[in-house]
Amino acid sequence: MSNFTTALLVGKPTQAKLFSRNPSQRPHYHILVETENQQFDIAVNIASEDPKSADVRVLYALKPNITPPQVEALLSLSNGMFNLPDQGIVGIDFVRDQLVTKEQMQLLPLFNSSQPIEDQGEPQIKQLVEQVIAEKNAVLYAFGHRYEQRSAQQTTSNQAWGFQPDDGIHNIHMNQGNSRGNHDDENGRGEDGALFIYLRDSNTWVGVYVAFQTQSFDNDSHGYPLDDSQHTIDISNPQNPSPHRHHHHNQQQSP
Repeated sequence: MSNFTTALLVGKPTQAKLFSRNPSQRPHYHILVETENQQFDIAVNIASEDPKSADVRVLYALKPNITPPQVEALLSLSNGMFNLPDQGIVGIDFVRDQLVTKEQMQLLPLFNSSQPIEDQGEPQIKQLVEQVIAEKNAVLYAFGHRYEQRSAQQTTSNQAWGFQPDDGIHNIHMNQGNSRGNHDDENGRGEDGALFIYLRDSNTWVGVYVAFQTQSFDNDSHGYPLDDSQHTIDISNPQNPSPHRHHHHNQQQSP
């Protein structure tokens, strides 16, 4: 189990864009989702932020005409945010649920910092999200980790869209198979992130999956790579946590 809250966001996308709060950092692909009484942000990684990676491109797969896990339970949900497990929904797992293999994925084109952000992005994914925005009856189901929850008294605004309170889902990617010291605090079986899009008018589903090149698809029950002999130190000794911690992508990070 990771240190994060596994969640599912269900709603209608209304806008999408590439956004980075810091021009020197790689942007996320942000999707604005509106429910009956709140706005939420979905932040999808389009590149690795690991400074040790020689190739920071992420792997992705866009699979049409799928049947997602727990499909009947998904269709019974109202719009909103659900901390999992809830209403018969549990987290998804790329490997356990046979959603996607590494061999089925391809490299996402790398963001070019010398070009305008709004002109970039993977065309298939952009077109799919634009289709969901345009279709009145389309619904987006986003699995991932929920943003750090703040107290009700705080009025922090989401930096990508400007709404309050800042709430949404990030880590929309595989959340297992990270080696010790490299986002291993995100490891957990049944906690992977993905987008499932239901096009109600045609009664079809599309799945969007993202993983990092460094992640393993052969992992133990804790989500650690089976060939990572050091991970047992972190699991067995809570006083010796991972040296790496993930930061909320909208928070100001310490220098």
